[in-house]
Amino acid sequence: MVWGSRALDWDDFEIDWKIADSNMHVASTTSRQVAQFGEFFLDFRTMELCRDERPIDLTLQEFKVLKFLVSRPKVAVSRQKLVGSVWPKRKRASYRTVDNCISKLRQKIENNPDCPVLIRTVHGVGYKFVPQEVLRPWRGSSSDGVGQA
Repeated sequence: MVWGSRALDWDDFEIDWKIADSNMHVASTTSRQVAQFGEFFLDFRTMELCRDERPIDLTLQEFKVLKFLVSRPKVAVSRQKLVGSVWPKRKRASYRTVDNCISKLRQKIENNPDCPVLIRTVHGVGYKFVPQEVLRPWRGSSSDGVGQA
């Protein structure tokens, strides 16, 4: 994106939006941008991913791929788009490199990497990030079997 005579990055803008249909919230102050999805917090500025306040180690490439996908919830992203957007031009990756990076990410963030729910495969295209809402326990209260949430 170009503004005036200088190229801008999305990080030049403060982001403060709720993606109503995606169960994800991205909040920003002047110093932090944090995406929350389920029990995860992804801090764009510090490049940290935490699950239930426990840090998860990510490589730089894993962070870039996750940030790219998280920034586009429920949108199918092709392997070609990931290669062109996330890997440096002088070190272009193959589609297999993308698949390996996604596989490593799934090992780190999915409860069952063999049946992923956060980073899903879109066959013939690539991948999409599908944020999960935090499920709250249902609380039953009355003796007639009808409960309250």
